[in-house]
Amino acid sequence: MDIYDSKMIRCQNCGREYNVTRLKKCPICAVTGATPKNSAAPSAPDSSYQVSRQAAPVADSTLDFLQEVIYAQNRTTHAVRALVRFLFIQLSTITIAWFINTLANNSVNAYECQTQGTSCSPNGFLSIISVVVWIVGLIVSSNIGWKELNSSDIPGEHSGNPYRY
Repeated sequence: MDIYDSKMIRCQNCGREYNVTRLKKCPICAVTGATPKNSAAPSAPDSSYQVSRQAAPVADSTLDFLQEVIYAQNRTTHAVRALVRFLFIQLSTITIAWFINTLANNSVNAYECQTQGTSCSPNGFLSIISVVVWIVGLIVSSNIGWKELNSSDIPGEHSGNPYRY
């Protein structure tokens, strides 16, 4: 079927045009359950159809499927958030630790270190602080990432949900 081949017709119920080569029924009438008021040709779309009070019943399997899709999307969202939060916190703390370590290394007097062999060590306190910041960032980001990953409720033996694959 060529995408340019289309036969547009006007719906007898609602008066709306639709592509009969791709659709068997008018999409508006199929969704709303419209029925014609009379057998005469419609004069205007607003007055030509009557929407039934009850929508077409949706199968329980469709609702179950949609609920499963929503659960899967929520699990995926939490899993992605876990990864992004872990990486963001890691990047932030590594940047802070690198900055502190650079300050510690800049405390070395290069002239005295080369000429006399003294003052060649970086600032020990700032070096220790940079390592502590890096370790604390690793621990905090790991805890936050695992908590977010646990909230994704991936089905399996620990969540109580069967695998749905």
